[in-house]
Amino acid sequence: MLIKVPDLPETAPARIAADLTAVGAPQETAATAAGHLLAHLERRSRHDSTWASPLSGS
Repeated sequence: MLIKVPDLPETAPARIAADLTAVGAPQETAATAAGHLLAHLERRSRHDSTWASPLSGS
């Protein structure tokens, strides 16, 4: 079953990051975690091109 996600407001990542921090998530990683959660919700991949990959030999 595919669930259609309505358009998210531009403030969604910051609001989720603030909420994660409020419940104990480390402030340094809350924004990244919020991005991953929203990417999953929107069913799109989230990849940072600076990440090293063991498959690419980097």
